[in-house]
Amino acid sequence: MVIGSSLISMYTKLGLVHDAYKVFNSFPHRNVVLWNNMLEAVIEDSNSLPQSSFFMKMQQEGVHPDKVMYISILKACEKLGLLKEGRLIHGRIIISINEVDSVLGSTLISMYSRCGSLDDAGKVYEDLACRDLVILGAMIAAYVEEGFDQCALELFIQMLKITDRPDKGTVFYVLRACSNLKALQYVQLLHDQMIRARLESDSVLTNTLVDSYCKCEDLVDACQVFGVSKKCDVVSFGIMMAGYIQHGFNTKSLELFLKMVLTGLRPDESTYISSLKASCNINTLETNHCIHYLIVHDGWEFNPAVGKALIETYSKLKCLEESYNVFRRLLDQKVALWSAMMTSYVEQGYEHEAIGIFDRMQKELVVLDSCSLMQALKACTMLKDSGEGKIVHSIIMIHGFDEDEAFQSSVINMYLSCNKVHEGLKVFESSPQQNVVTWSVLISRYAESGCSLLAFELFNNMLQKGLQPDRVIFLSILKACTTSGTIIHGKFVHHQIIKHGLFSDVLGNALIDMYGKNRSPMEAQNVFDRLHMPNIISWTSIVAAHADGGNLHGALSSFETMQKEGMEINVVTFLCTIKACSNASVLQEGRLLHSSCLEFELHDVDAIASALINMYAKCDIVEDAYAIFNHLSNPDVVTWGSMITALVQHGREFSAFKLFNRMQAMDVNSSTAIFLCVLKACSNVGAIVQGRWVHDQILRSEYHSDSYLGNALVSMYASFGSMDEAHNVFSKLLAQDNFAWQAMISGFSKQGDAESVSNFLEQMQRSGLHPLETTYSSILACCSHSGHIEKGPFYFNQIRNVSWISAEQHFNCMIDLFGRTGNLKAANELLLSMPGNPDPVGWISLLCASNAHGNLGVGKLCFGNTIQCLPEFGGGYVFMSNLYVDSVLWKDEQALMEQRKSVEPGNKPTETYNKMNDAYHLFRIGDTGSLARHKLHASFDRINWSIERAGYVPHAWTFCKALSVVDENTHQEISQAEDAPLFLEYTTEKAN
Repeated sequence: MVIGSSLISMYTKLGLVHDAYKVFNSFPHRNVVLWNNMLEAVIEDSNSLPQSSFFMKMQQEGVHPDKVMYISILKACEKLGLLKEGRLIHGRIIISINEVDSVLGSTLISMYSRCGSLDDAGKVYEDLACRDLVILGAMIAAYVEEGFDQCALELFIQMLKITDRPDKGTVFYVLRACSNLKALQYVQLLHDQMIRARLESDSVLTNTLVDSYCKCEDLVDACQVFGVSKKCDVVSFGIMMAGYIQHGFNTKSLELFLKMVLTGLRPDESTYISSLKASCNINTLETNHCIHYLIVHDGWEFNPAVGKALIETYSKLKCLEESYNVFRRLLDQKVALWSAMMTSYVEQGYEHEAIGIFDRMQKELVVLDSCSLMQALKACTMLKDSGEGKIVHSIIMIHGFDEDEAFQSSVINMYLSCNKVHEGLKVFESSPQQNVVTWSVLISRYAESGCSLLAFELFNNMLQKGLQPDRVIFLSILKACTTSGTIIHGKFVHHQIIKHGLFSDVLGNALIDMYGKNRSPMEAQNVFDRLHMPNIISWTSIVAAHADGGNLHGALSSFETMQKEGMEINVVTFLCTIKACSNASVLQEGRLLHSSCLEFELHDVDAIASALINMYAKCDIVEDAYAIFNHLSNPDVVTWGSMITALVQHGREFSAFKLFNRMQAMDVNSSTAIFLCVLKACSNVGAIVQGRWVHDQILRSEYHSDSYLGNALVSMYASFGSMDEAHNVFSKLLAQDNFAWQAMISGFSKQGDAESVSNFLEQMQRSGLHPLETTYSSILACCSHSGHIEKGPFYFNQIRNVSWISAEQHFNCMIDLFGRTGNLKAANELLLSMPGNPDPVGWISLLCASNAHGNLGVGKLCFGNTIQCLPEFGGGYVFMSNLYVDSVLWKDEQALMEQRKSVEPGNKPTETYNKMNDAYHLFRIGDTGSLARHKLHASFDRINWSIERAGYVPHAWTFCKALSVVDENTHQEISQAEDAPLFLEYTTEKAN
């Protein structure tokens, strides 16, 4: 037995556990000593023996262990993680041993703790009659191992009542607990106890103490302990380096690394990883190359953890080629390295390369882990590649990750990013765990995609299922309420936030923004008043809320209060406040803000300049807006757009053309908004040549297929009457929507081409689109001007059958149609049957028809209603005067003229723009001092001569027709102008 016991001990120490087991089995009868020796072998190499059969054999042989043997068995159970067997042994201990001492008790606590049953460990602790330092130390260790650091610290405080000198093990575990809790005062207390117990020489405790100081953010004491330590090993240097990095002292960390190398210590895995991290943080590629050289020199290049750190470091330094070279040279390309390479590509925006790595992993049969699958999913999301995403999703399901919360959320997010809403919902609905995270992803994606009502419906469904929304979900749904334009939804969400007790300053800011976007500044102010500590975001949001809600003085008052509170004003705050001053009533405040921008040196910021330009433009001071623009050295495209828009809005189209040409000459890429504005300017002044040039610029730009620009081009060419060009653009549109069809129909209508109008209307309806109000107006106007009396009522009845179309303008078109055909009775009846009060347009139209057909009775009725609505309308007096003259009622005509003088309407001269020699010029009737006018007059003479030479006589019908509709002063002005007939015949009139 003695020899056998010695042989077992010898083989165990040599690591030959199987040989020890053979010796053990060679004895038919084994005593307690042999079992104890064999148990030591089991503890030494737990993987080499059939564990379950070993314990069963011990029980079958009826071995009665003593206390020493029980301790060995419990340690074996602890090492092997055999909780069930450990409980069985514990039961036998209770039966066979009267009183459990501190050694056996601490072993039981340690066994239960390591086997993951802290409850059992706690019960052992509670049942022990004597809880000495050993038991307290064991329980403290158990608490720390299981993450109950606060419990461990409380138990340590109890221990201090017994002794002020805890043992090494207790100090080690309590230091770990203090590190996690950041309990600096207890770390300092333990440090003092270590000094009194003369434990500073213990390298493990010293390293743990340094680590604790670092994690408690006391770098001074950490450096002091590290500096006085006489046994600074690689671990010590590694801990101190990590501490420096944690506090942002990356250069210090690298200096310490260099010192360690110079002292002859060889860096280990941890120190190399820390040095790479520090090098990456200070963005020094040269230092990284030096560390890489040392790694290769010391043979750490093929270490998976170091290799992974190298890959990540080169990736963050944007050296993807070197990152890939490290990856390729690794002998053992483990899945973690593949994942690191994929992560590098995804983080740097190389999603295609990340997918390529993922494909290689599958071809080389690398076992995919959760990290690689997650990175593949991220790459598909960023690429919006639903095809590859479906493949990744199927692999996730095969590997069983589909039930993981993070993967469920990421898969749903991927499908929604690819606009595959149905697939995203399918994944969500099939999920057995529809928790707050997955609901949050779905709601936030719907909100971001503009599907506000669907997001709100999901939110309601979530509440009905009894799930408690968190702050993230509330932020997402508030964003949806911001874009939905429905204040009811926002108020409901506000109520839910209060109900769930989740109101905070962050949610308060979101509520202010929501109420502001829904034009409810008072509700926004109420929320603002409830904020605990309003920050710059809060103040900016309330200023914007008042500005968006039209409460200009509220916005300015908030801005002023914000300054008094000492808040630092940023660009966004200025933008919101400037927006509030975009009204002539607060122009003075706007000028003061402009001065503040100059004071803060923000006037050169493009966003501020653009906002100031918009402000002055809306206050009708274009000159000041232009001055701001010209002051900018390099305005961005938004600022160019703001200035061009301001000019067009104020009727300065030719200045807008010059500015647009200047922008093109400076190679500033235009935007959709600028192109739309310039096209509108071309339409306004009939600048067809400029319009064609802009069209060419659009075709050369990235916006050549933009639907808005396509519609605008169709509308522009139609306004020129160039229907062939309009149709050419229309036919090339990717999607012919209502607006494109409307532009074509309106263009043909202005040309009086009733047949084309009818054909396009039929095609539009066949394509499944319904005409707009303006489309029907164009159709009826065409019927009126082309004399298609029978089609007008037909289309009008179609309109009246469509409930959502407002019929007022269409009534006016029909009144005009009846008036032109002389059916004044029908026109009058239709006018009086209009829903609500007839508008002035209808009365004027019928008055014009009465004048044309000499119907004095209807004319009087119309004139009275017209003047009641528009007292200064001069045309009404002219029409009525003509009726009195035709009826030889001179006294009535004279009285009418006297009445008109008392009204004194203000008249503006007729003016037009014409292009000459690639430049546009403004012409007014009676203006004789313009050189351009004389050139144009000469052109008219040449045209006149050509007409006469061809055998025709130029007539002044247009001139005569104009005389019949203008007031007396303008009549005299035109008559005195020698070129009036030619002017009106050959130019396009524009009434200002």
